[in-house]
Amino acid sequence: MNSMSPFVVRVDGQLVSIANPHATGREILVAAGRVPPAEYQIAQVLPNRQREFLRLEEPVDLATRGSEQFQTWKSDRTFRLFVDDIQFDWGSEKISSEDLKELAGVDPAKFDVWQEVMNGDDLPIPPGAFASLAGRSVERFFTARGSTTEGACN
Repeated sequence: MNSMSPFVVRVDGQLVSIANPHATGREILVAAGRVPPAEYQIAQVLPNRQREFLRLEEPVDLATRGSEQFQTWKSDRTFRLFVDDIQFDWGSEKISSEDLKELAGVDPAKFDVWQEVMNGDDLPIPPGAFASLAGRSVERFFTARGSTTEGACN
């Protein structure tokens, strides 16, 4: 009988219990209800907000601090993007404004996000909207402090 307590990890915001301290990508996907696992990608969310993609049979040491968060996508490919000149990999051909702000590490209530457009006007990505990563080249985004009403007279 295993006397070890299960490890609790967060998968797409959902708390999931896993008994194996060296669970594989497959085991984490199954525990989170992402089946069949071959149709999903899983990435460990690192403390610096980067995503490290796991192979299905690749183990993760769940006892290591900072290894508790994972993100999944029902997808068979990855996409490279830049947010504020920092490279990220993503598991879906679309990404939300909220996810872009989270990758940038900015306060979503105080910052806006835009998609850079070569030889054109940059496109704002409003809250709740998605940007496509399926273009021919690497997509680039930037954040900037949005307009505020601080100091405004009522």
